[in-house]
Amino acid sequence: MRASVVVIVCVLGVSLCNEHPDFDGSQIHSKIHADDEDDSHLQLPEEEQHKWHSLSSEERAQAMDKFFKSIDANDDGAISREEVKQAIEAKMLREEREYALQDFNDEVADEESGQLPLEKVMQGMMEADEEEHQNEQHLASERRRLEAADLDQDGFLSVHEYPAYYSPFHHPHMHAYLADVSMADFDSDHNGILTKVEFQVLGIKETPHENNELFEKFDTDNDGALTKEEFVKFIVQEMEGASDEEVSEIFNAVDTNKDASLSREEMDQNVDRFLKSGLEDSLIQHTEL
Repeated sequence: MRASVVVIVCVLGVSLCNEHPDFDGSQIHSKIHADDEDDSHLQLPEEEQHKWHSLSSEERAQAMDKFFKSIDANDDGAISREEVKQAIEAKMLREEREYALQDFNDEVADEESGQLPLEKVMQGMMEADEEEHQNEQHLASERRRLEAADLDQDGFLSVHEYPAYYSPFHHPHMHAYLADVSMADFDSDHNGILTKVEFQVLGIKETPHENNELFEKFDTDNDGALTKEEFVKFIVQEMEGASDEEVSEIFNAVDTNKDASLSREEMDQNVDRFLKSGLEDSLIQHTEL
């Protein structure tokens, strides 16, 4: 199960690198455009909707109050776009860690040490897809990923180290690895930087003008090229963070008076919209009073 970088990311909270995936730069393009036309992921399961609607008025009010306060970081009685963005990203990170822990426990079930040997991972990769993983360059990249996650360099991944291997985006010590593998497929002249022309190949936005604007946003030194460091910031912020489109889709569904903030009253009045917003399961969790 791999998610695109549209709203499905914030709903499912899964990473581009889950299920012990092999990550390479070519996946960036495919994940950006996957599922763009499918909004089925915005639908809250009927069981969860029933759970909410079966509550008494008092229980709903208490749950909504707790939920509202959990997002209102500055406690000013209103929720801003930035606070919605932070709430989405916090949820994504929590769920990413949960998926990583589940995956780790499955992997180490037969290991007496309670840790995952790097060599076991490498062997599993080769056995899973013999033709693909016989590629020496690919194997070298995967070994680098494992070794970067293995902070104490003992040849094993602990429960604390595994999340960085599982999803490198939110772990700064993995960014050097990300920079190399992410640029490999787009840096056509292999000079270690991406030009605007090379960046256009990703086709992230609908028009060349929009792609240029996005490029310039991350070209912080305005030299007309993205360094590895700048490209990693793009990946982390645009692909694994909450995008402006995701935030707007959630925010605009509830901000009915268009005052650029969400009040407690708007949350109450538009709860059915919010139940399809992307943070709906966070709201449902607060029903467990």
